[in-house]
Formats: sequence, C-alpha cells, structure tokens
Amino acid sequence: MKSGKCYIVNPVKCCLSLVIALFFASYGIYYVRNALWVESAFFLCMAGLFSMLVYQNATLLVISEAGICLRFFFISRIQLSWEEIQEVGVIGDRLFNQGKKKHVGTKFIYFSKEKLTEVERFELGLKWPPRHIAYLSYSEDRMYWVEFYWRKPISRYNVGDLCL
Repeated sequence: MKSGKCYIVNPVKCCLSLVIALFFASYGIYYVRNALWVESAFFLCMAGLFSMLVYQNATLLVISEAGICLRFFFISRIQLSWEEIQEVGVIGDRLFNQGKKKHVGTKFIYFSKEKLTEVERFELGLKWPPRHIAYLSYSEDRMYWVEFYWRKPISRYNVGDLCL
C-alpha cells in the first residue's frame, strides 16, 4: 500500500500505557536483581499486561488513496481498500450518558467491512475496542483525511453535537 497519512491509533493511551509498563518493568528488574521472586513476577506480569496495551494503542493506521492499513512496526494486521470498506463512522465510547449530548466519552473513527445497523453500532460501543474493525481516535485532522479519501456519507453514533 502506498504511503499516506500515518496516525497512532490512540496516542494518549499509548503514552500512558508505555510509562506504566516501563515503571512496572523497572521495579520487576529491581526485584529480580535483589532475588525477591514473588514481587518480581508480579511486577513483570503487570509490565507485560501494560505492554499489550501499548501494542494495542501504538498501532499505526495509514490512510492513503489506496485504502487503510493497520500495522505495528512493519507488520500489517489489517489492510483494506476503499472498495472493501462498507462503512466509515464516528462513535463515542460512553454510551450511558443519561441523554447528555456533551458527555459522549472519547470519539473514535472506525472502518468496517460490513454495513452496521444501529444495534450493531451499540454493541460495538459496548465492547470497545473492537478486534475485527480498524479504528483510530478522533481529531479534526484525521477526519479531514478520512473524508478526503472516503467521499461517502459517514455514520455517526453517540457523538453528540459533532458536525461532520
């Protein structure tokens, strides 16, 4: 796939997870060096857990004229052309906001191979983050490039007063 605009899926969660993973790893190594095996096992397991979150949130999503590509380092996980994508949408992850349009949580842009119904969008929001759908956190710059290549209507679910 040709190179295009490259975005980290969720830069805030990526940075936080990385800092926490490094914290736990450093304590785990400290405890290994001091032969405290139970403590070292706990801290190294926690470092591993937060490393998985780094992997999930540090994945790059490349948006180009050919389509999208989700990859970590140089290994592609999901690669879709614009013809394969059936729906592009914006979703807020805080579904139970008691009808307050300003409290929608974090907004994400998603790319689905299938057209989703309202019920499927609700389930997608409940089980966020999805494993089978490419997504990235919402920003105006990211949305600009998605709209630039997509050229079809963009679905909205639980996004409050967001104008696209």
